[in-house]
Order: sequence, then C-alpha cells, then structure tokens
Amino acid sequence: MEGWGGHGGPWSILNATDEKPKVTWDLMKRVMGYARPYFWLIMAMLIITLITSGLSLLNPLILKQLIDQTLPHKNLHQLAWLVVALLAIPLLTSGLNVFFRQLNARVEKA
Repeated sequence: MEGWGGHGGPWSILNATDEKPKVTWDLMKRVMGYARPYFWLIMAMLIITLITSGLSLLNPLILKQLIDQTLPHKNLHQLAWLVVALLAIPLLTSGLNVFFRQLNARVEKA
C-alpha cells in the first residue's frame, strides 16, 4: 500500500485516524486574513442565503392559508394574491440563486 509516493494512495483512507484538526486562534486569524478582502461579498452571500431560506418557509404558510381560509370562504381576491405569491417565490429565489453564484464565482476566482 505504500507503493504510490509513500502516501498510501487511495487505500490510505482505510488507515486514517479519527483525529480532528486542531483549530487554534492563530489559524483562525490567518484564515480571516485571507477572507478580509472578500468581506462584503461573503456578507452578501450570507444575506442571500438567509433570504432564500426565509422564502422557502413561505410556501407552506401560503398553502395553509389557501386551504384553511381562502378556498372555504371562496375569497377570489385573496386567491389571486396567493397564486401570485406562489408563482413569485420560485422566480425570486431563482434570481437570488443566480446572483449568489455570481458572487461565489468572484470569491473563488481570486
């Protein structure tokens, strides 16, 4: 197994220990130093992630409102708004995901 460059090759995973890497304050400072030029890009990516997560939580709430209130009371005005919301959420989420990928590519490129 030691035949491939002395590192064990693909079989080395079988001999791997469960030892976790030590995260020290010096290591964290060094990593944060590398991330500093991209702080605002990373913050924008975090905000987009929070918004898309929140938008995904709206669908069940809208469907609950639709089933419990709108349809039994035959409220066509509210039905129209809920349908618009159900169509708008995936469109908005998709647009935010495209923007997220562009930001991610800018961070990865550098």
